[in-house]
Formats: sequence, structure tokens, C-alpha cells
Amino acid sequence: MLRIAALFPRFCRPAAVSYTCLSLCKAMANAGSVVAMHVPVSDRAVTDPFVRKTVPFWLRQLYGWRCFRPLTMCAFERRFLHSLRHGDIAYLWPGTRRSLARRIRKRDGVRIVIENINCHQGTAKRILDDAYARAGWPAAHGITEVRISHEREMLGYADAVFAANPSSAASLAENGVPKQNILLASYGWEPDRFRGKTVALPHLKRPVFLSVGFVCLRKGAPLAMEAWQRAGIDGTLLFVGRMFEDVREHCADSLDLNSIMHLEYQEDIGAIYRSAHVFFFLTLEEGGPMVTFEAMGCGLPILTTPMGAGEVCRDGIEGFVVDPYDEDMIVDRLRQLASDTDLRHSMGEAARVRAMEYTWDKVGARRLRLLQERFGVESCVEPYDV
Repeated sequence: MLRIAALFPRFCRPAAVSYTCLSLCKAMANAGSVVAMHVPVSDRAVTDPFVRKTVPFWLRQLYGWRCFRPLTMCAFERRFLHSLRHGDIAYLWPGTRRSLARRIRKRDGVRIVIENINCHQGTAKRILDDAYARAGWPAAHGITEVRISHEREMLGYADAVFAANPSSAASLAENGVPKQNILLASYGWEPDRFRGKTVALPHLKRPVFLSVGFVCLRKGAPLAMEAWQRAGIDGTLLFVGRMFEDVREHCADSLDLNSIMHLEYQEDIGAIYRSAHVFFFLTLEEGGPMVTFEAMGCGLPILTTPMGAGEVCRDGIEGFVVDPYDEDMIVDRLRQLASDTDLRHSMGEAARVRAMEYTWDKVGARRLRLLQERFGVESCVEPYDV
């Protein structure tokens, strides 16, 4: 049985990246590992017994004070180091300081596993520099050579790195991570979050093509708008999520069209998926595309890129996987999915079935097997102190 000490160095809440970490830790615990997830402070809703909070909930406001946070983080890191035992896996999430990784590296018998939630920044910069150049926009991705260098140093401390997407695994290899250290995994989804029958947009009678997540160049929003206009479909292209200002500025004419809608973040995202007919996601750079799992779980056929497909969506079965810059192909696929109701239904049902192999419990069990194959199984472990 493996002991996994996860380090999540941010405020923890049951949403966004912390939701992913919580879900994976819970799933690996359910699969038979001994797990402790260390966080500096959390939301009241985080009640999982494996979560170790440095700051109690009633003192959480102090975490936001600039003078108090360094003290909190020092105590947080000390507590994590004190918890480590020979044979443990130190499971490090983004935001972990390199100085802490160096100290862990010196601990005898402790293996470091890093969760790489996106592509390596060296690859991401290349992809996004090209995307901004094609669009003629000033580059606004914020990835610098210093950040790339820091990531390379951090990954150099790892005994293994989880990649949640074949494309992100390839990016790690491209940037010097030994292939034997790359553990190709995935993220997942929780069906209970999407039970229900309500729809958010009952008034939309024409086919709805949906994109969920940041509305930005990295997620392919301008490319989706251009292809949509050219396709001339009698339907609605719906974006749900925070829109970046450069998209709002450069795509103003498209956003003024009656056939393109935008909604900010929605609490009941299941009602949004149930309002749609196709999930249309031209993302250029991605980690594990959880929105793809969720859309498939809700029975939507998928039109996406290799980044957006991950290992879950197969071209021609659960949907179509296209080159984000092959506008002719994208337009053809849009028209095909808009006009062929039977195709949408058959692909959507295949997507629903396929998604059930990627629930969090199944994903966590597969990840635990990867760790066991990489490091072996400890014959005797002690439980973590509560």
C-alpha cells in the first residue's frame, strides 16, 4: 500500500484546480492508498477526512493578510516535511516552491511526483506565440523564459510526472523529461454533479453549439467564431465562462451577431450542458480537458482539437477531432453535425458510454496502478496522523 502526501499550496475550495486535486486524492484513497492532502487553508465546504489544514477555518481571513501569509506558508511547508516518511510519495501540485522541492529531494526514500496540469510551458509558449502571430494580436500569454527555466528545474526534481493528456505528455518529453518518468493519465468527472433535468436555455429551439471555459485565444474562441460565421448555420454558438478583454476587443463584430451568445460562469453547469446539442471546443493548449469529460457524460457529441480530445474523444466515434487551423474541415464538421440529427444522437450516446470509463474513482484507480508500477507497492505503512 502506497502512502501519498499531496501538497496543494493554495486556498482550497471544491472548485477549479483544488477540486481536481481533491477528487484525485479521494479516488486514490478509495482505491486503497493512504492519502493526506496538505493545504494552507480551505473553504468550509472542504470536509474530507484526508485534508490537513494548517490554518483552521475560523482564522482563514488572516491568510489574506500580506504580513500573515508568509508565516502561514512556512508553517504549512514545515508541517508537510515533518509528515514525510521513508517510502512516501510527495505529490506536488502547481505553486509548490522550488526551495521546498529541493528539501524534499534530500529526504531519504521519499519519491517526488509532480502534477503537470497543462503542457510544459516551453511548448505552450511556442503554441501561443504562433497563435497570437496568426491572429495579429500582441502576445498576452505571460509565459517568459524565466518561468520556463523554473519549470524545468522543478521537473528535474521529480521521480515521475503525471500528464493528463497525450499532448501534454509529448510536451514534457519535448522539454527534456525522461520518457520513463512521464505517467500518462487523465482527469475525470463526477456524474452526481450533473444529475437533473432542468435546462438553462429552454427558449433556444435551434441547434446549440457550446463551449465552456475561459473565452480566450488559448481556448480557441476566435477560431470558433470565424468558423461559425463561415458555416452559416441556423443555430446558436454559446460561450460560457469569463471572457478575456482582448477577445472582447478583437472579436466585437462577431460577438454582436445574434447567433453568438456569451454567459459568464454558471453555478449549475449541468443545466447548460443539457441546453446544448454539440460541444464545440477548439482549444490550442490544454492539460486534461475536464469540460470534454463533462460534456460527453451529458451525452453531447464533441467537435474539438487533439488537445481538447485528450485520450477520451475518438475521431468519428464520440465526435470529430480536427486541426484547429483547418477551417475548411471545421466548417464541414459544423454543418454535418448541425444537419444530421441521427449522427448527433449516435455520437452523443457513444460519448455518454465512453465518459463512464473516466469517472473520478476509475481515474484514481488507474493512477494508483501507475504509481505502483513505477515505484512498487510498500508492504507495510503507517496511517497518517489526523
